[in-house]
Amino acid sequence: MRKEIQLLEFKNKKILFFDFSDCKKEDIKLIIDDAKQWFQGKQQNSILTLTDVTNTRYDAETLNLFKDFTLHNKPYVLAAAVVGITSPLMKLAYNFVMAVSKRNVPIFDTREQAMEWLIGQ
Repeated sequence: MRKEIQLLEFKNKKILFFDFSDCKKEDIKLIIDDAKQWFQGKQQNSILTLTDVTNTRYDAETLNLFKDFTLHNKPYVLAAAVVGITSPLMKLAYNFVMAVSKRNVPIFDTREQAMEWLIGQ
């Protein structure tokens, strides 16, 4: 598994963490490809995920990558959270992915806030 994909333990709960912070488009694709393989064979509605997109740059291709990834994971994810949405443009990109994937993934300011929320789900 890539270093950008980690299974974290937080207060005795496991959270699958995707670190897209400071990633280039090529890295995003590689991380997503590996992450999709990780989900194979997992139980539906069983996984908590946290995604960090701090300083990630968006274009049409990366938006499609994130949209496809979000749709792919939807059946497996019990709850998801995201951190790193810091600008109006990032918020616009995030809203597009949420609308197309019909998901509601809350945004948090810090990883710890997100993990606290996730373990309560």
